[in-house]
Amino acid sequence: MEKTFEREKTTFVVVSKNKAFFSDNKYNNCLYWSREDACDILCFLLDSSFIKFGNDIYKQVTGIPMGSNYAPLVADLFFLL
Repeated sequence: MEKTFEREKTTFVVVSKNKAFFSDNKYNNCLYWSREDACDILCFLLDSSFIKFGNDIYKQVTGIPMGSNYAPLVADLFFLL
């Protein structure tokens, strides 16, 4: 995440209904995440991944659970480096 922000040389990840992009500008009806916010969100997702197997619930401690909504996005972040 740090390397991605450094490469883009911008302040925010901007998320709208239709797209997400890096920018220093503000736009109406968008969400903005700073480098720190984006890192905190990623850490929360990675630290809060649980899976159910049968009747048991396990915390994922290594890797990203495939099939989760955020797995492709995190994979793309690493691919772009």
